[in-house]
Amino acid sequence: MIFKNELPLDHEPSLDYMAKAWADENVEEALAEEARGFDSYYQSDWDYEYEMSRSVIEDDLEEEGLEWEEEDERRT
Repeated sequence: MIFKNELPLDHEPSLDYMAKAWADENVEEALAEEARGFDSYYQSDWDYEYEMSRSVIEDDLEEEGLEWEEEDERRT
């Protein structure tokens, strides 16, 4: 993932790291809440939380006006 009109750095590893860390935290929180018998805002499904984290990151980037290109788009 390269941001348009920016230095050609691949930001995908950093964004993936952030999404994984958020998913880990959210799942941990969900499991802790469930263990205490409470409903959690988060889900214990890691894949779901990862996708939600990616979505939040992408929404934040769009809100900041940053556009990105996937690697496949740059090759065409």
